Amino acid sequence: MDDAAKGRWRFRLVELVVVIGVLGLLAAMAVSSVQRSREAGRRSQCANNLKYICFAILNYEQQQKVFPPGMIYDKGEDPALTDFFRPNWLFLTVPYIESTTLQRSLDCTVSICDARNRIGRGTLITATLCPSDMPNNREPFDGTSTGEGDNWARGNCAVNAGNVYIGTDGVTGASSAQWKDDRRRGVTAVNDATMDLAGIRDGIARRYSLGRFAPA
Repeated sequence: MDDAAKGRWRFRLVELVVVIGVLGLLAAMAVSSVQRSREAGRRSQCANNLKYICFAILNYEQQQKVFPPGMIYDKGEDPALTDFFRPNWLFLTVPYIESTTLQRSLDCTVSICDARNRIGRGTLITATLCPSDMPNNREPFDGTSTGEGDNWARGNCAVNAGNVYIGTDGVTGASSAQWKDDRRRGVTAVNDATMDLAGIRDGIARRYSLGRFAPA
């Protein structure tokens, strides 16, 4: 092969490398654009889910004249340590989320940790799930102790208890000092430590936050 032929071969090889590089760059840009579009769709779905849950809780407040408690525990139990859980805010708002199957499956005469509620507590409520956290939020939580039970459905949504500690040295009810502090309490905490709509004087958008979507 003469020098001219060798030069043409090298030039074609460089062209091929450049074309491959450009195609790779275009492919990366296309994938990034698709990912951004999908994430925007997931964000929109999260926002719609939050609105749905907010409406359910507002409907609960309208009928009960108070927001649902974040959690309920029996007298003498430490809410920070107990394994004996009564229905929480989500279980209480189930009738307003139109999940009648879940409502019928719960036996509220016993703890949610009880084996009789194993199927009910393992029921996914899709409105509480962030699509960006899949498949993590689809895996049941097995509890932290034997008394707590297994098969707990996960969720990415939480209510706002404010800047307070929940436990025997913190908030155990509406009479707790931390809960009486307007600068610290949120919308809902334990038992009767919860507000009504009129108690939110600085705007629902600011105080009545259901928290945020976060990994379960």
